[in-house]
Amino acid sequence: MLPSRAAENLFWVGRYSQRVIKTSRFIRIALRHLSQSGYLSNGVESDTTRALLSTVTHLTGTYPGFIEDEDEPALESHLNEIHGLICDPNISGSIIHTVNSLLKAMYAVRDKWSIDNWRVIDEIENMKRRIVILEPQNIRHIFSLLDQLNMGLLAFLEMNRQSLYRGEGWVLYRVGQLLEELSLELTQYRSLLGFDFDEGTEFQVLEALLVSNQSLSNYRSVYRTYFDVAPALDLLFFNKENPISILYQLEELMKYLDRLPQNETGHEGEITNLAFECYSAIRLMSVEKLSRVDPETGLRNTLDELCKTVNEKLTILSSKLSATYFSHSTYQYQGTKDNFQFEV
Repeated sequence: MLPSRAAENLFWVGRYSQRVIKTSRFIRIALRHLSQSGYLSNGVESDTTRALLSTVTHLTGTYPGFIEDEDEPALESHLNEIHGLICDPNISGSIIHTVNSLLKAMYAVRDKWSIDNWRVIDEIENMKRRIVILEPQNIRHIFSLLDQLNMGLLAFLEMNRQSLYRGEGWVLYRVGQLLEELSLELTQYRSLLGFDFDEGTEFQVLEALLVSNQSLSNYRSVYRTYFDVAPALDLLFFNKENPISILYQLEELMKYLDRLPQNETGHEGEITNLAFECYSAIRLMSVEKLSRVDPETGLRNTLDELCKTVNEKLTILSSKLSATYFSHSTYQYQGTKDNFQFEV
């Protein structure tokens, strides 16, 4: 039997690890864009810059962030904001804040990790200390530190794939990973694909999106065409050969939810129904519908509404899962023939 607190911490190890990887990859891309020449065109911030920076705010949840319009966009203020989003442990949603939460969850289930995993965890601690002391004026030196942090996390995830026991703990760990990936990807797609940009901006936005989701090589090898919204939507939403497509991950999520312990309360049925509703919403959608642009507003309203609706359902699913399986006042029913719940 898996104690409720251990189950919850494994779930959050899955969520926090994916949150660090996904957000740091995208922040790195936005920072690289700011570091390149041509940040301003004729004294005006480019559409690409605004799109990337607003997406950073949506991903980290650090509102108002870059969402507020500035009368005079200043590169230095943007770099200082990004420094805080990476290095400031007091900003909820920053990389270091999430890493601290991840390490707490890791230490709470210390008996689950192999010796090699502990070496990687020590390295993550070391990288955290180096990132925290980075000064704002040295923000351009953050690239190698973020790369090393992500390499450590990817090594940790791969070791878990090889060694973590495939019981309820593994199931909740994977459910946490999938929920976080789906939520962040839908946030990205809504922010970057929800508006019809001009050709030059669209090229840069799609490139940033595909690179941040490790899908650039897949796009080039499968579609063999220039960057265009329609094939990108197909790859990111519907192509089940692509392991980060929304459809593929929702199928994986339903598979793991089916393995969770069941009891007579019926809450598990609500959780699986929500996952199936999300899957059905994507399965019944098409590239043509998602690509459609409102001529008056320039918005892809169908895409925006789909991403919003599915993300809201996933949030409700996560809350119901927490309420059902992470109650610390009683031992959780594990699907055995004994229905008794003993007070802790």
